[in-house]
Amino acid sequence: MAAAGVRMESAKGRTDPPGRRVQPKEGAGLRGGYPRIFPQTEKGWFRGKDRREEEILSGVQSRKKEAGIPARRGRSPQRESAYTGKRGRAMRFRVGIIGIGSIVEEVHLPVLAKRKDVILAAVCDVNEERLKEISRKYAVPKSYRDGLEMIAREKLDAVVICTPNSAHIPYAAAAAAKGIHIFLEKPIGVNPQEAEDMIRTAGQNRAIVMVGMVSRFRRDVQIAKEYIESGMPGDIYYAKAQLLRRRGTPRGWFTDRSFSGGGVLMDIGVHVLDAAWWLLGCPRPQRISGHAVQALGNYETRFLSSWKSSGETVKSVHDVEDFAAGWIRFENGTVLALETSWALNGKQDEGLSMQIYGTKGGIFLPPLTLYREERRILSEIHPQFEENHPYEEEFQHFFECIRKGKTPVADGVQGLRVLEMIRALYESARQGRELSL
Repeated sequence: MAAAGVRMESAKGRTDPPGRRVQPKEGAGLRGGYPRIFPQTEKGWFRGKDRREEEILSGVQSRKKEAGIPARRGRSPQRESAYTGKRGRAMRFRVGIIGIGSIVEEVHLPVLAKRKDVILAAVCDVNEERLKEISRKYAVPKSYRDGLEMIAREKLDAVVICTPNSAHIPYAAAAAAKGIHIFLEKPIGVNPQEAEDMIRTAGQNRAIVMVGMVSRFRRDVQIAKEYIESGMPGDIYYAKAQLLRRRGTPRGWFTDRSFSGGGVLMDIGVHVLDAAWWLLGCPRPQRISGHAVQALGNYETRFLSSWKSSGETVKSVHDVEDFAAGWIRFENGTVLALETSWALNGKQDEGLSMQIYGTKGGIFLPPLTLYREERRILSEIHPQFEENHPYEEEFQHFFECIRKGKTPVADGVQGLRVLEMIRALYESARQGRELSL
C-alpha cells in the first residue's frame, strides 16, 4: 500500500493546491502513471536541526540494544559474508530498475549491464512500448508497469529508482520495508518528512539508501576534496557554485511541479548545492535566502534544441522556476552562494563550476586550479590527472557498500539534508525574506 500523504493518481488526474497533503484511497496504486506528491508546508524546513542524524539510522538499533531487544532476524548483519559465495567468491546482485527515462537508457543501463556482479532481473516503466524495447535490448527476463508489484513479487537485492521526483519515496518505502537496498536518482524526493520516514524504515531493515549525487564522484571534485581535508585552503570563509544554461529547459514532467516538486533547483541545482556542500564538509545551515523566478518560461527560441523527457506529452505544464539563486550561511561561519538556470539571456556554462576561498588558499574548478603562496609568492597550480567515468564509480561504490555493509558517501540522510535546504530556499523565495533555520 502506498505511504500516507502520497497522491496515487495518473498524470491525467486532478491536481490539488501545493502544500496540501492528500490521503490515498484504500488500495490505490501506481498503475497507469506516476503519482503526484505535494510537499507539506512547514515553518521549520531544516527539521533535523535539533536532533542527531544517527537517530534516523543507528538510533533505532542502539535504543533496541539498550532495552535488551534482540536484533531483527533476516539478512545477516555482516554484509560481507551475506554477499560472498564459497571460497570468498563475490555473488551477483539481482537488480530491478523502476523508471526507464533518458538517464537510465543512456547511462545507468549501459553501466549496469557490463558489470559482472549484476543481474538485471526486472525493469518497470509506465510506457509499455519503451518497456518492451529495453527488455529486449538488455535481455531482462521480467518487466512490469507497476513498480510496487515488481518490488512485491521479485526477489531483488537492490532497486534503482529513476522515476519523476514525486514517485521516488513511494517506491523506495516499499523497497525499504522488504530490506531491499535502494539507489535513488537525485533528489531523494519532494517531501522531507516522507523521505525521513523511508530512511528510518530502511535502517530498521538494514537496507542501504544511496542518492545519485554523481558530482561527488567526479575526479576533479574528489581531488579538491582531498586538498580541502588536508587543510590546504585553511579556514574556508566563502564559496560560490553555479551551473547556468541559457536555453536548456527540459521538456516533459520536469516543468510540472506536481511531478518534479520544483524547477531548475530540483533538477541541476541539486548537483550545484550538493557538490559545494560536500566539499565544505556538510556544515549545518543557519540562515538561508533564496530567489526563484520563471523568467523566460516556455520560450520558443528558433534554431536551438531542448532536452526532452522520454515521457514528454503533447500538452505539457510549465509552472516552475527556470532561474534560482541562493545564499546560505552555515553555523561554522562559511557562506555559500548558488546560481543555477535552465534559461537566461547570458553566457552558458560548460558544466558545474565552483570557487572556494580560504585563509591559506583557494580552489577553482573546472579546470581544477589551486591558488596559494609558495615561499611568499602567489602561485597558480594545475594538478594533472586523468578524467574518470563518474557514473561507473558511483555504482561501483553502491555495490561495494552493499557487499561490505558500509555507509554510502551520499547516503539517505545527506540526501534528506540537501532536500531540506532546497525547500528552505523555495520558502525564502516565496516569502521574500531570509529564513533562520
